[in-house]
Amino acid sequence: MKIKGQRPEGPKPEIVVIPREAGDIIITCNPVFDFSAFDKLCPMPKPALITMKDGTTMADVNDVKYVDKLYTRARRRTAWLILESLKGTPDLEWETINPSDPATWENVYTELRDAHFSDLESNKILQSVIRASAM
Repeated sequence: MKIKGQRPEGPKPEIVVIPREAGDIIITCNPVFDFSAFDKLCPMPKPALITMKDGTTMADVNDVKYVDKLYTRARRRTAWLILESLKGTPDLEWETINPSDPATWENVYTELRDAHFSDLESNKILQSVIRASAM
């Protein structure tokens, strides 16, 4: 697509500066558009099938276990987005997060807190992740 003969530019990285006496912390939040790596590591759950009286089967989308799996996947998708976006920050190391293990991704919130970021600073970082991806 072009507008006035030019392709629109995509969102640019967001830079967050967290002031500290020992030196400012610079965090880069890159835009994330491709979720195929997430989908590969954390595929969409499938609901159980229920058999109706007439013998037909249908998906039980109200099954508690299925709904729980959907919520878990949604939380992990958000955490993955944050982790993927923050990859643009030079020398950033996670202590309890394994990029290939979805069960560890939600540790991002604990690690931000353990790194002594205030709630306001953590929210500023998370808002920048959202803005970078134009969500």
